[in-house]
Amino acid sequence: EGHSILNRDLTLKVCIFDELMCLCGMGAFIFPSGPFSWLFLTVALTFYCLTTKGIHDICELGISEAGTTFEAASIRGLEWFTHILWSTFPIVFFMHYFGYISSLEFMVARIIVELIVKSVYSVALLTGNFCLLDTIAEIRLLSLKEDAEKKQNTTIHVEKMNKALQLAVMEAEASSRLSRRFVANISHELRTPLNSVIAFSSLLLDSGLSTLHEEYVRSSLTSAEALLGIINQVLEYAKVESAGAEEIRLSDEPFHLATLCDELVDIVAARVASREVEFAVHLPQSMPSMRGDRFRLRQCLINLCDNAVKFAREDGGVVTLRGTVDISDDNPDTASLQLEVRDNGKGIPSEKLSLLFKPFSQVDSHFARQHGGTGLGLAITKKIVEAMDGSITCTSQPNVATCFTLAIPFALTKTADIPALPEHMQIGLGGFAKGKVLVCLKQGPHSETLLETYRHWSLDVTDICYQSLSEETTETVLERANEDDFQKGMLVTDYSLFRALSAHSDKMRGRVLVLGKFAEQMEAIQTGLLDANAFLICPAKRSLLYARSKYVLTTDRHKPTSRPVQTHIPDPPGPSKEPPSKEPTGSKLKVLIVEDHVVNQKVAIAMLGKTIGKDKIDVHIAENGQQGLQMATEKGHVYDLVLMDVQMPFMDGLEATRRIREYEKAKGGPRYYIVAMTAHASKADARDCLAAGMDRYASKPLTLAVMNDIINEFWEWFARQERKDKN
Repeated sequence: EGHSILNRDLTLKVCIFDELMCLCGMGAFIFPSGPFSWLFLTVALTFYCLTTKGIHDICELGISEAGTTFEAASIRGLEWFTHILWSTFPIVFFMHYFGYISSLEFMVARIIVELIVKSVYSVALLTGNFCLLDTIAEIRLLSLKEDAEKKQNTTIHVEKMNKALQLAVMEAEASSRLSRRFVANISHELRTPLNSVIAFSSLLLDSGLSTLHEEYVRSSLTSAEALLGIINQVLEYAKVESAGAEEIRLSDEPFHLATLCDELVDIVAARVASREVEFAVHLPQSMPSMRGDRFRLRQCLINLCDNAVKFAREDGGVVTLRGTVDISDDNPDTASLQLEVRDNGKGIPSEKLSLLFKPFSQVDSHFARQHGGTGLGLAITKKIVEAMDGSITCTSQPNVATCFTLAIPFALTKTADIPALPEHMQIGLGGFAKGKVLVCLKQGPHSETLLETYRHWSLDVTDICYQSLSEETTETVLERANEDDFQKGMLVTDYSLFRALSAHSDKMRGRVLVLGKFAEQMEAIQTGLLDANAFLICPAKRSLLYARSKYVLTTDRHKPTSRPVQTHIPDPPGPSKEPPSKEPTGSKLKVLIVEDHVVNQKVAIAMLGKTIGKDKIDVHIAENGQQGLQMATEKGHVYDLVLMDVQMPFMDGLEATRRIREYEKAKGGPRYYIVAMTAHASKADARDCLAAGMDRYASKPLTLAVMNDIINEFWEWFARQERKDKN
């Protein structure tokens, strides 16, 4: 390209010099004598020299680009011919100028010279075209060569990329395997201690506890189950993310939203009490039974309510959960459930709303350091809600309120599948009340909810709630509580006002239900001011509010309970670590528990004793798979039932089961009924257990219901085996 530009410039200069030479020559011809003639002649000679030099430069440039020797020689010959032809013009001119030839001869000579020059120009033009074609061909060859090199480089690059992709795929598969193994291991380590908490809590509930302690244990059990649910949810989220899946498996079971919200209150109660936040649940008094994944819905509400309580105001914090159900005429089998969780915290700036549902992101790092959290709760909630074909949105006004809204469709439960309604959802309290109910609480969402609930239960309620506690409030309550309508009714108040009223016990008549904190309840019981059943810890569950209100309304006067509190549960019968003799011992069920955790051994023994009876089981313990294999095979078939853990030292439960089955095939004797009892909770783990030869799979934590199912299925299997042996 640079040569072409240079060639063009030289050609243009030569043409200009040639024309100027001709013009000056004409000037010298017009002025045949005198100084002007010599001036034009001198300038014409100057332009002649410049023209010949330009022709020489053009030819040199052409020779440098020539592809062959013939082409270079041709260009050099054309140069000399051009110089000779260009010289004929001034020679003829000077011959005429000095009188050597006449004017006629000058004209004839000039015409002949022009014809020769034009002929030579034509030949030069044709030769230049051939050179141009040759140059184009050379450029084309270079272009083809360059394309071939590019294709070769591209092929090499693609091969390198393919190898890199293959390595990346192998690394990703290895990472995925490690991730799944990590999730399985962490699931086992987290679920194993929870198994003990849940199992012993369920056993405690059946041990004849006092009402107060039963309430504490039930709340602990609910919280432990919720914690287990959170662990399962986070682990499943991790598995879904690592696998790149977008779907979450959902269960389909009937549920009542009121029961679910009672469980929710139990779970968030500790956070509410620690921050002294007022928490209230507003639900329609009558709601249809729906079908769906109640556990995942509860998990979403736990995440939202826990965040709301966490970020509510330090002083005067309020969190409300409101639920509405809409059933359209176009689709009467589906209900649209809308839930709003609102708090009165500092709010969220509009530019930060986009960060809410991103994993591991938090709006305010100061609050994150103060309150903790991983920033994963809302991301999990969004994923669950979208899996339910629902939506979640957030609106916020800084320093006013923040509101999260869930909108989820649920199928309505068919009449035959509707679960039994709790007592507080089907029976009012109007039949138990012999007088009016006086409600004197601090004004707020909680008092509004309580008043609405009492009115729904057909109670005659009088509202004297206060904005701030004062002596005037105490006097008003004493005055109203001593009226005839309230002497057979009930006063519902908080602990602060109750303490003030206790100083006037001689003036107090009627029944009292007190709402307050856990510490206040313990103080009231220890000081003998109040019966435990007449105290309700806030936030109040609807079911517990019903039970406490019913108790107070049907008791003449509340008095401190004198019922002794059972604080110790007798230990289950101690297991033997020696295998039994081959002969049967009466009608006892011989059970081998292969488990490496001592606490889990105790759980299994206690549940077997509760399900079958302590005097009807003969339990033996193996602390790993190798010991379990030895005990199950060294004296023949000596056990009826084997409860086998999976992850154990020395030999895991899968390998132990395989070897037991091999032993049975070799001996041809009876078959053990082996139940997998493991903290591994995935479907793949269940398939591995059944493929190893186990008869049943039970995921920890074990409950009495699960243990009862295991025993029932074992007896069915045992009966089939006996019939088979007889035949």
